[in-house]
Amino acid sequence: MPSHAGAGSSAADGPAAPAPSWQHEPTVRAALREHWDVRGELLPLQAGDSRTWQAGGHVVKLARDEIVHFTAGLRASQAVERAGIATGAPVRTRSGDWCVPLAPGRPPQVLAVLRRVDGSHLSMHAVAPPVMGEFLGRLHRILAGCPAAGPGIFSVNGADISAIVDWGGVRAGGIADDIGCWTAHGATDRNPLRAYTAAFLRGYRRSNRLPAEDAAAVPLFQRLRIASRACYVTAPDALARVRSWMRRAFDE
Repeated sequence: MPSHAGAGSSAADGPAAPAPSWQHEPTVRAALREHWDVRGELLPLQAGDSRTWQAGGHVVKLARDEIVHFTAGLRASQAVERAGIATGAPVRTRSGDWCVPLAPGRPPQVLAVLRRVDGSHLSMHAVAPPVMGEFLGRLHRILAGCPAAGPGIFSVNGADISAIVDWGGVRAGGIADDIGCWTAHGATDRNPLRAYTAAFLRGYRRSNRLPAEDAAAVPLFQRLRIASRACYVTAPDALARVRSWMRRAFDE
């Protein structure tokens, strides 16, 4: 499942190791006081590429992103939460903004305050393919006409999807792209890509319309998603794993 500089977080991320000095920069605290009236202790959380803290019942996130790009993800998370799925949606500033720029320069950084979401990370491999497909179809239906993002799923009971968080950088595109990504990453040796995809699409059609041209395009986007992994690695053994993944997925 794709992930970007996120715009939602969970209480289950948990405090990390002792925080380095940048996690208590006066500019972050000053911005929180000025724009959200958020005060008190900031507890650092583990959150990939972004700097994230727990602040009482909220999560504070400083992301490396353009403000327009990041705001689009915040808007998407708000739309999904209003439809009944917890997302760790944003808390508006005193002036009604979704987020604020911080420390102008390159790369750009934006600061947001989000609602905490209970639960822990849930691997997509722990969820039946039809359930994942139905869930993505529901998201696409909610976000029709809205750019799509690449968040992560959360669970309160360790089995069922209870929230989808980490909304951040977004893009617009066809539904086949998202389906290709989710199925390429959801399939395993025990549940090969073709069987996983067939079950996933059955679930998707239960919650959303799937035009024939989009269904036909899914294998192309699966190949694109797997092949793109080579853009992130250079070591020969890592590239060999990407080639092996492609061969297993498509019986090549």
